[in-house]
Amino acid sequence: MNASHSLSLHRWIMSSVVIAASPLHASGGDPVLEAAPQSIDSGGRRVTSANFTIDATLGGVLGVSAAATPTVTQNRQGYIAQLFEVQTLAVNGPLTVAEDATGNFAASALLDDGTTLAHALVSWNFTGAGQTISSTGEFFPAEVYLNSPARVTAEWRGVTGGADLTVLDALKDNYGTYAGDGLRDLWQVIYFGEDSPLAMPGLAPYGDGIVNQLKHAWNVPPDDRFNSPTASLSGSYLTLTYRRLKGSVVPRPNYQVQVSNDLGTWLDNTSAGGPHTAETAVVSLNAETELVTVHDNTPFFSVPRRFIRLSVTGP
Repeated sequence: MNASHSLSLHRWIMSSVVIAASPLHASGGDPVLEAAPQSIDSGGRRVTSANFTIDATLGGVLGVSAAATPTVTQNRQGYIAQLFEVQTLAVNGPLTVAEDATGNFAASALLDDGTTLAHALVSWNFTGAGQTISSTGEFFPAEVYLNSPARVTAEWRGVTGGADLTVLDALKDNYGTYAGDGLRDLWQVIYFGEDSPLAMPGLAPYGDGIVNQLKHAWNVPPDDRFNSPTASLSGSYLTLTYRRLKGSVVPRPNYQVQVSNDLGTWLDNTSAGGPHTAETAVVSLNAETELVTVHDNTPFFSVPRRFIRLSVTGP
């Protein structure tokens, strides 16, 4: 009885263990184990036939990779060290980046043998509140008017990974055409949208004669007609009650209550002979706004005429 036997050899890998190690420089290429080597050692090459493929290597260690749990370090030798599949890409970096700062991100690749290559030669990109990202993973955020999400992504050998972060609104008056006008960007965007010419400080777009600068100082909507300062007579003194932004709010205008006998010369507590007025009550309305009551220090009936007003300037 005759028997027929056949042998099919699909892959045969020769390797040698060498102590020395140097950084691994992978060549890129296709993730299906078809990678052109950057360098071939004395025996490193691929030989193929109809029945088998041989990836062989002789020579020194091309690099070292490691698996964290448990800690395993693996020498990656010669030509075959450049043949691997990337399973996943991990992107690491800060969770928040202020709009006036930068964030540095790094990528590491989990390979099909369970080891990890740090600082993989990835292509960087981003979505969301970003301005640009460098080839080394340095992320430059965009200008924002409130804390905004962004995502940094890395791609290598057809595998993509990413990390989410928040771009912090660190500068409150730097957005688009609203930058540097003394009003908070968020207030302008909420009520006018982005980059509207109607949001400029000196305009009164709702026809009541009260400009945006004052509505912003009182922290009310620009169409508000009911929260302007009010004057009254309290006992023997003129009194003014008005809304103002708390001291923690930036940018914040300068508020001065002023008094006059003739509508020509106005005095406040920075004028000679003061103080001319005194705060009598401060009531918190919300996280940003307080209601302030100020009275004149000159009795109303001690002079022929007396006037009181609020001056808002700056910042």
